[in-house]
Amino acid sequence: MDISLEIKSTRSLTSEEKSLWTELIGESIFGSIAIDWCEALVDARPPGFEIHYLQLFDGDRPVALVIVHVLRRLDLAGYMGKAARILFDFFGMFGWRPTLVDLAFIEIPLAQTCGILCSSKTEVDAFAVATQARSFIRKEFSYDILCLKSLPHAPGEAAFDSLGMLSTDFLARMSLPLEGLSSFPEYVATLRPRVRTAIRSYKRTFLEAGGSIEACENPTDQDVEAIGARYLETCAFHAGRGEMAVPIAYGKEFFSRLFAKAPTEKRRVFLARLHGEIIGFALVVDSGKSLYFTHCGLDYARAIPSRAYFNLYYALIDYAIAGSYETVELGTLAYETKKKLGGLPRPTRYYFEVRRPLLSALANFVASNFRTQSGSELSSSVSSDKPK
Repeated sequence: MDISLEIKSTRSLTSEEKSLWTELIGESIFGSIAIDWCEALVDARPPGFEIHYLQLFDGDRPVALVIVHVLRRLDLAGYMGKAARILFDFFGMFGWRPTLVDLAFIEIPLAQTCGILCSSKTEVDAFAVATQARSFIRKEFSYDILCLKSLPHAPGEAAFDSLGMLSTDFLARMSLPLEGLSSFPEYVATLRPRVRTAIRSYKRTFLEAGGSIEACENPTDQDVEAIGARYLETCAFHAGRGEMAVPIAYGKEFFSRLFAKAPTEKRRVFLARLHGEIIGFALVVDSGKSLYFTHCGLDYARAIPSRAYFNLYYALIDYAIAGSYETVELGTLAYETKKKLGGLPRPTRYYFEVRRPLLSALANFVASNFRTQSGSELSSSVSSDKPK
């Protein structure tokens, strides 16, 4: 490495810095909305949550923005299998909770996306950015475990892979390719016959139930209240099934803040209504050639029989094709549904390092006990390399 970068770390960005970086990283994955997204989450004030922006310069040239979020006192037991959770709950009865840790993530929170965003305006050495950002974080930040989520060939993956960090496969992200398609019927024609039949049936069921889908740019306060309620209902539904929880505890405030901060052309919310009442929503954000499906919320008692969930997918796919997006990024979970719609899994890996020997053993245990999701093509494996 023959380049030395200056790093400026802040908890927020000035309006001038925000404008500069939004322009420079706009072509990066999720970059065009990344700062608005992080600011909205900070405004929602989730407990134990911090955002840090690392601005990297080569002399006077801005070359990369690295987004780091920290979760304080997160209980890793909630992300293990049932037997492991029971074991650590037993230890907790005696006041010992080794699974409560402070984690630092080089990642855009809630976006399943690496937090290393390189400038598209200048030539950037991504290896230098990743290694020097990591060194800075190790020196300046307080945490127990440092994590980087990465897709193959994402900026920084080669650097972290070469530094001897522990690694594990994680939940795959699903991506739906749409390039070359000109209409929703043309897209449907590419699917298997049984899926085409199901789409026609589910659309008819939804319409006969009194359903409609609206692509909304500016939801009203009443709409936002309903969106927040549907989101919390969905969280409660999945928690009741013992599924993996979102590690950042945020509520409806995030949605209202995002709608207020992010430009309308960068976000849409699809509202599923039954006789005019919102029973479901799908939030999507624009990232250049890709449309990101980031959140879904449902009133399950009415959304399931009316097939509202599936009709939300159809509406956003139709919208993406009409807008000439090349892909719809469908996120994680619900893999079988997304595969039937043509989604392809994109493998994801976590790289991480631990500061204390006891936590190192625990991190290996957690990584090998991640709960899997049917159809995710996830294999829980931890690299044997030791941190250097």
